[in-house]
Amino acid sequence: MPDTSSVLLDIGGLQLEVLDNLKDREWYERREAFEEVNSVWYRLLERIGVRTYIDVGANCGLTSLLALRTIADLHVYAFEADSRLIPLISRNLNRYGFEGYRITHAVVGDADGNSSFSLNPVSTLDNRVNKEGWAQERVPMGALDTLIDPTAIEWPLYAKLDTQGFELHVFKGMENLLAAGSDWIVKTEFAPMWLESQNTSPAELLQYLLERYRVYEAPNRVQFTADGIEDYLQRPLMPELVPTFIDHVRSLNTAGRGWVDLLVVPNCWR
Repeated sequence: MPDTSSVLLDIGGLQLEVLDNLKDREWYERREAFEEVNSVWYRLLERIGVRTYIDVGANCGLTSLLALRTIADLHVYAFEADSRLIPLISRNLNRYGFEGYRITHAVVGDADGNSSFSLNPVSTLDNRVNKEGWAQERVPMGALDTLIDPTAIEWPLYAKLDTQGFELHVFKGMENLLAAGSDWIVKTEFAPMWLESQNTSPAELLQYLLERYRVYEAPNRVQFTADGIEDYLQRPLMPELVPTFIDHVRSLNTAGRGWVDLLVVPNCWR
């Protein structure tokens, strides 16, 4: 049975409990975690008035914690498929006395039922829904369209998707939720190799998004001087650029393992 031992870290003054038996601790002690803790991104979300945050692939709850810390009375829906991480999310949020959040143990996809979930033997940060040779956990699966009542959403809405290649399924399962409002923004990971590991063509995901929404490449680091999210929504990705964009993203790391984040908004956003 996988180890559930944990450790409390201090990340730039923020107390965060993470698993101690894997590479998780090593990642959360790296620069990327400190940058996230001190990013102005959450201030930009506050500036556009975000009232609801959907955190898909919450891990230990870092981004939910940062959003709650920044935006008063925010409603948070945190989803995590690894059962070892559920109590960590709760303790990390409770440590700061936050309320207004709901934690759901589930694989978020495009159907309701049950799913196997693959536990990376090295780090929970790279768990995947389908991966042969890894330990498997049986987990409830649900589409956001059924897991969240659209009539209960307070807009504007912000969602973060970090599902290691399962993003197309998540988007397909939230079509009705996104259609229920016109004031939302989704930040999603786009990693061609990880998409292919989950039997999704990177081009298929981009084509799906571009047919419905406006898509932008997110900055690697949010500028301190940014006036608003609109600063990063200047040049949308165009369909004719999809093949070269995928090649570019692959080139951003060795062995084609590059990745970027995308910002997705409705065509009529603001």
